Amino acid sequence: MKIDKVCIIGIFFSLFLLTGCGSDESEPSTPPRPQPSEVEYPEVSEDQRVSITTSLQNKDHVQICAHRGYWKDAPENSVKAVTLAIENQIDMIELDVRTSKDGEMVLMHDTTIERTTNGTGKVSELNYKELLSYNLYHDGALTEEKIPLFKDILLAARGKIYIDIDVKISDYKAVYNLVKRYGMLSQVLFTVYDVSTARKVINLDRNAILLPVIYEMQDMENYLAVCKPLPVAQFNSAAFTEDILAKASGNGVSLFKNIYINTSITPTSDNYKQVKAFLAKQGSIIQTDYPVELKEYLKNN
Repeated sequence: MKIDKVCIIGIFFSLFLLTGCGSDESEPSTPPRPQPSEVEYPEVSEDQRVSITTSLQNKDHVQICAHRGYWKDAPENSVKAVTLAIENQIDMIELDVRTSKDGEMVLMHDTTIERTTNGTGKVSELNYKELLSYNLYHDGALTEEKIPLFKDILLAARGKIYIDIDVKISDYKAVYNLVKRYGMLSQVLFTVYDVSTARKVINLDRNAILLPVIYEMQDMENYLAVCKPLPVAQFNSAAFTEDILAKASGNGVSLFKNIYINTSITPTSDNYKQVKAFLAKQGSIIQTDYPVELKEYLKNN
């Protein structure tokens, strides 16, 4: 049978009108939902949890910071270590941040993953998918815990616990941006080890709270020149001297100190002498591997 070309064209044109042209009553297309990484959270309000700066004004309360999270009963720098610190109502956690090969910020103290996981290699040379294929150790036993993303920790900690970030990378801006995105700027300390880094952070945002590490009087003076007021500073044992502490006190700088960290000395074996010495100097924050023990001691003394 011979089919007229005009008929064929007419059929195709009709199909086009039926399938290609939408009705005026069709619903407008819905814009794609933003990915979680694109969501920006409002800053934690003082009603949810007071800022670190505000909390330091309460001189009757000495805060406890759990070194690498509550790692006595969980792998260090893990979700569980953070969760346990929150459950035990610890004031603050110290966490170490590094970047994977594909740019994901993760928690890991060491440059490599051998000590803390059943994997090998440098954090910076492994994609996050590769890092996620390994499990974290605790007391020599392999656990179900994985290397966490820093953004997941920020979300879990929001309004529940303060964070002291030991930034193990040079890109403080990337860390700052993530903290800002999750509305945690008032809840986070940025540990810095030199004045140039301190200046970079302050140039990003003067509301960022620095935690400079002080080794000598010159450090104290240099950081005060960059950031004043300086709410808090971490004092090395060598810098815990009368003249440096007087300089800090005169400038409203609260005292942060490591006690019973990476040592065989325990609170019990020491009879809490280091804590007592810190309290005698009106210290504000103790970072320790024994957060629950020190919390109970402070509660009862």
